[in-house]
Amino acid sequence: MKDLTEKEKRSAVLRSISTQMEEIAYQQKEVSDKQREEAVVQTRIANEMRNRSEIERRNALEAERNALESEQRAIVASQQAESQRVVAEQQREEAEYARKVADTLSYVALARNLGSEAVTQENTGNHDLALLLAYTSYLFTDRYKGDVYQPSIYEALSLISKSTRTWPAHRGAVKKLYFTNQERTKFLSISEYGSLAQHELKPDGQLVTNYLFQDSQYDIRDMWYFDNGMIYAISRTSDLLVFNPNKTVPVIRHIDGAVHPIRIYSLNPVEAVIVAENGLFVIGLGNLEIERSIIVERPIRLSSTDNGKLVLFDDTDVVIITDEAVTEMTTLKIPVKGVTSVSRGRDWNTVFYGTNDGTIYMVAENGQITRLVGHRSKISQLSSHPQNKRLLLSTSYDGTAKIWDWQKEKVEPVNVISSGNWITAMMMVGGEYMWTGDQRGNLTQTITSVPLMAETIKKSLTRDFTREEWNYYIGSNIPYETFLDR
Repeated sequence: MKDLTEKEKRSAVLRSISTQMEEIAYQQKEVSDKQREEAVVQTRIANEMRNRSEIERRNALEAERNALESEQRAIVASQQAESQRVVAEQQREEAEYARKVADTLSYVALARNLGSEAVTQENTGNHDLALLLAYTSYLFTDRYKGDVYQPSIYEALSLISKSTRTWPAHRGAVKKLYFTNQERTKFLSISEYGSLAQHELKPDGQLVTNYLFQDSQYDIRDMWYFDNGMIYAISRTSDLLVFNPNKTVPVIRHIDGAVHPIRIYSLNPVEAVIVAENGLFVIGLGNLEIERSIIVERPIRLSSTDNGKLVLFDDTDVVIITDEAVTEMTTLKIPVKGVTSVSRGRDWNTVFYGTNDGTIYMVAENGQITRLVGHRSKISQLSSHPQNKRLLLSTSYDGTAKIWDWQKEKVEPVNVISSGNWITAMMMVGGEYMWTGDQRGNLTQTITSVPLMAETIKKSLTRDFTREEWNYYIGSNIPYETFLDR
């Protein structure tokens, strides 16, 4: 009974514990159910959030895609805008350029009209107005990069600036002019009446002449000047005249065998070459003896030099070229007939031939020939401009000297001198002056520099345009200018 009582007690305890455990289990189950329910809720929430996140991700991707498309559209629009801006800028520049071209053409055309009007006013005795018109013509042409050698402008400046001065110097035709100092204020001249003169242009503009030799039995055709003052001159009478600066009387030596000499050259320090109609005669400068000679079959009518060699022209339009030692000759046929003068362009690729009828032929390196027409009589001399390789100067027996811009598409000569006498000799003083000699023995100095003529005219201005004159000749739409130095 005691054991049973103990077992019953233990059983009651166990039942109690079991009951408690059951209650705990129920409690745990409730907790677990709640947790499960919460887990379900959290799962549902998580699913909802995952779904929302997926939707947002998709929205983000869509937004990104839309943003990229918008960016591309913006880039394309920007490029189109930039392209349109560039086109607009180009169109603006083209419009600006077209306006400038139109203004330039307008001013250049106005300048030409003013040049023509200046000549008219000068010829009618209205010198003050002619000065203003001529200077304005130059100013507009120079300012708008026009051609100052256009005939109506150049000839107006030449006429109104009084660019030409003439002095009588010889009895017969002047055959050659030769500078003797670097400043080019002293020079020599010879004439066919046997005179050799030394000239000096003084700062006050006076020409002082000293005759070194005068004897009409000689017909002096050419001379050669040496830096030591020695002068060698050749007469058509086959006489060589040697002038020593320390002696008053020249040494005269007859050149036997030479028929009608026309030129003399010194190709080296110890020898001179006399070109006669019948050939070449080489003489020693010391003893004046003939060292060697070359006789030709056909008469020589013209000679020049090219790269240290003599170039001779005969009646059949054949060019004879010597070697530098003047010992051998070669012949070459040229495509021009009746050559009276020859000059090589400063580009060394073009040769100019002046002819008996006044035509000038321009022969390019490739053989192309261009005719320059403007003179009416024999071309006496051709020369490239010493400063502007585009320009050629020519003198003629028609009494004119002309400037040619031979690189133009349409070549129009400009009259530098117009006289009633044959122009037989010419030389240039830099790019500013030209000296010429004529058949009557006159020496003429002519300004050839356009800026110098314009400056001369400006210094001669005594007044400005009146407003009425400006509006009438220039135009009321062009801003008024004053030219006098205040």
